[in-house]
Amino acid sequence: MPLGRFGGSAPTAVSTPAGGSPSSGDLMKDPIDLLQNSPYGMPAITSQMYLPGANYGFNLIKNGSFEFWNGATAGDPPRWDTGTGGQTLAKNTTAADVRDGSTSLNLTNAASSEASELQTLTISSTINPTWRGSYVTMSVWVKASTASRVFVRIDDNVGTSDSVLHSGSGVFELLVVTRLLDVAATALRVELRIVSGSAITATFDSVMVVFGQTPVSFSPHINDLALA
Repeated sequence: MPLGRFGGSAPTAVSTPAGGSPSSGDLMKDPIDLLQNSPYGMPAITSQMYLPGANYGFNLIKNGSFEFWNGATAGDPPRWDTGTGGQTLAKNTTAADVRDGSTSLNLTNAASSEASELQTLTISSTINPTWRGSYVTMSVWVKASTASRVFVRIDDNVGTSDSVLHSGSGVFELLVVTRLLDVAATALRVELRIVSGSAITATFDSVMVVFGQTPVSFSPHINDLALA
């Protein structure tokens, strides 16, 4: 069976012992079935499948590779929102401008204005309360041709942490930022940002946000299948 870009071997079904608990093979059946028809392909049945169960290696961000646009070619892609500043957004399907899937995001700032595109997850005493006091790491592939103007940020509504600035090399660079979420955090907000200045365009793809202090290779959020 073709297993898509993740590689790996086909999963082996494991039966449930009489009177016993479901085996790991049975517990994995639903996510395997969901991912079978994913536009990203079928992952190997290794840590790529087991780590999400512990929320390590599991992408917290939806539509992180900007595959879904509700048929639009501009404006906010699903799950994303426009931040502060003046900007325009565009769907990019040029192969050289894509890291995962078939689409990336172009963000252009207005002259003398910053630009940002963001996704916000709620944290409260009843919603994701265990996230408080946890490390999260964000990694994003970014392409820009102007130095020191483009970066990514994590904001928890108490403080922010920023990645290094893109060098302006004109090729994709992986920008990474880690933040220890404040014990009083009320959000996990990830931001794709352009610093104020002359109008430039930056391309973003493969937004990955995981628990811990180590960046992880991109994989889609399991609920991205609902957007297809």
